[in-house]
Parts: sequence; C-alpha cells; structure tokens
Amino acid sequence: MGNPNLEKISVSRSITGKLIDEHYTMGEVIEGIREGLWKDEVTHLRQMIEDGAPKEDRQKFKRNHLPVFYPCAYKEKFIKLDENQSAYATGLVQFDVDMVVDDATIKKVRGIEGLVYLFISPSGGIKFAISTDFSCVEIGKMGHRFRYAYGLVKEFVEDATNL
Repeated sequence: MGNPNLEKISVSRSITGKLIDEHYTMGEVIEGIREGLWKDEVTHLRQMIEDGAPKEDRQKFKRNHLPVFYPCAYKEKFIKLDENQSAYATGLVQFDVDMVVDDATIKKVRGIEGLVYLFISPSGGIKFAISTDFSCVEIGKMGHRFRYAYGLVKEFVEDATNL
C-alpha cells in the first residue's frame, strides 16, 4: 500500500504566481516527465545553457515556461503555505542537485531505500525524492518540522551517496 498523502501533488504554472493551479497524482507527474509533456521547454532551456545564455535569462525562461511542482506539501490553493486553510506534508523529501553527476552517483541514488523518483532536471542536474514517515497537518509548525526532517534525510542521503 502506498502513502495515502501522495494522492495529489500541488502544481503551479508559474513560480511568480500566487496560486496553485492544479493537483496531479504522482503517477501523472512521472508519466508527464517520461512522455515529454514539457520536452520542448526543457530542450529550449538546455539549448540556452549550451549556448551560454546568462543565468538571469535562463531563470526567467524557467519561471515563465515550466510548471513548479510541490511534492513535499499538499497545498490546497496558495503557493505560500501559511495562506492556505488546509495543507499537509506528503512524506516526501525532495533533493535538487544542480551539479553534474556521473553514472556512479546516479547508481548510488537509485539504491537509496525509499526512493520514489529520480530524473535529470531541466538544468542538467538531478532531482529525486525519498519517501519518509514525516507527517504534519499543522500549517504553522510544518515548515520548522520539515526543515528538521529534511536535515535528517539529507544526512542519510549524503552518507549513502557522497553528494
């Protein structure tokens, strides 16, 4: 049986917006990545990187053209956690490694217990998430408690991968 808190992932079409636009299942997000739903945008961003486009231009492109997924906390309506009437931790802890990683490191990450997903990010690094038993529905305490959980999982990941 899967984690019941992973039923939906909050998604915003723009990092500059204030609202959560949609909620996808984790399966829909993974399927969208595998099927290349955002392939044209990712290809364009990678071409910008290859062409040496300034970081500011790349960031502006990402903000305006790529969706933002919030896998660690389900947010009902607003991007800012404390503006929501209800929210809850999904139990996921996501990592975004911007450095170039080699096949040996990817193999180590694939071996981490609780790995939910691993993919090459649009900027060329990797994104991956670990499923934990972290649970919280108290919006005012969630951020602080998540930072603590993140630190513990980060230490576990560093020990397993040397990242």
